[in-house]
Amino acid sequence: MKKRQYLIFHRTMAALLVLFLMLSDLLPSVYASTDESVNYTSENENDTPENENGASENENGTSENENCSLEEHTHSEACYEEQKTLICGMEIGQGAENLCGMEESESHTHDETCFSGEGHVHTQECYQVERILVCEKEEHQHSEACGFDDDPAPEAASVSQLAEAGTNNTGSEIVITNYNQNFVAYNYYCFLLSTGELSVGGTVYTISGSSANRSVIIGDHTGDELNENQQPKTEDIRVELKGLTLSGDAFFEVRPVYYGANEVAATVTAASSLARLNLTENAKMTLTVNADTEISNLTLAENSQLNVIVADGVTLSLGNVTGEGSLRLSGAGTVAVSGSIAVKNLEITGATVSGSSGETTVVSATDTLTLHSGTVQNLALFGYADSVSGTRTLVLESGNFYNVAAIGVGESNTGVILNITGLNS
Repeated sequence: MKKRQYLIFHRTMAALLVLFLMLSDLLPSVYASTDESVNYTSENENDTPENENGASENENGTSENENCSLEEHTHSEACYEEQKTLICGMEIGQGAENLCGMEESESHTHDETCFSGEGHVHTQECYQVERILVCEKEEHQHSEACGFDDDPAPEAASVSQLAEAGTNNTGSEIVITNYNQNFVAYNYYCFLLSTGELSVGGTVYTISGSSANRSVIIGDHTGDELNENQQPKTEDIRVELKGLTLSGDAFFEVRPVYYGANEVAATVTAASSLARLNLTENAKMTLTVNADTEISNLTLAENSQLNVIVADGVTLSLGNVTGEGSLRLSGAGTVAVSGSIAVKNLEITGATVSGSSGETTVVSATDTLTLHSGTVQNLALFGYADSVSGTRTLVLESGNFYNVAAIGVGESNTGVILNITGLNS
């Protein structure tokens, strides 16, 4: 009986040991399987990597842009294959006796054993080698032309702040250097980098920075269909030029404000330079120049009015001034003209208008010309343009002339009947 109990006990223990060993093998297998599953899920949850410009990169490492259907790609050596073309016009062994009695074909290629004597052997000079593009991708670099923005617009928060600034009638800082579109300020809202239209009535726009292709446009909206909130408002648009440089294709354009009843009131507070200043038809602008300023080309469209006030000790440098508008030059500063002035109406009050050396500069008008006070010097002509005919009046209330070759009309103009008033004329 004891022997039987012993055998049952040992058999039971053996069975338990086998079961334990089986479970020991099974548990690591289950744990490993669970671990692999977690790792797999983790690897597939990785986000698509983005490059420094915010564009995603595909599995080939090329840059993708959500605004452009093309991949950014530059051809490399891997995109080309060399193609050899035989150009010598001779066959191998030509000029020697054929010993093999066979013609060269796909099944037979001549070598030196096929000929006796010296025959032709192809060398590198017998081939023309060309690099053939075998890549099917188009070479492309993302740019503004394809909608790629490597200089993102300000965040929406900054736009909200701008709207608040307008509501509170405070200033708004505009640095045009990093703009990827023109800056357009209407007299009822500001259009800022495609982020929307915002009511900013009364805002003073302080514009600085430099650009060769981003322009500044200020005035009434010119759209054909304006909603109720887009109708122009009866208030001036105030602008501060604080070290603004527009060169190349960039320009500063002034449009009418409230259909021409109001104006753009601009003040230069730090040295600025404009390649082009354009006043469109019926636009009005007062430009107060408190720091040296250069305007290479100034255009005044029909019925436009530009009133320039140059502070004492400050120089406004003008290149060519043309158009059918009116120009008033005033203040105690200097207006240096390197090209010419040819406008419809011209008035000078207090300012010194000086041409370039050599008395080649012409300052002229077609309808009215008035010198209230100030100094005019170094000019070939201060008077009416040679194209003018009929009766004209030159008003000379007060002022000084130095080194001016002709006053009133030029020697070649015989079509003007000139009346001069003032200066004890």
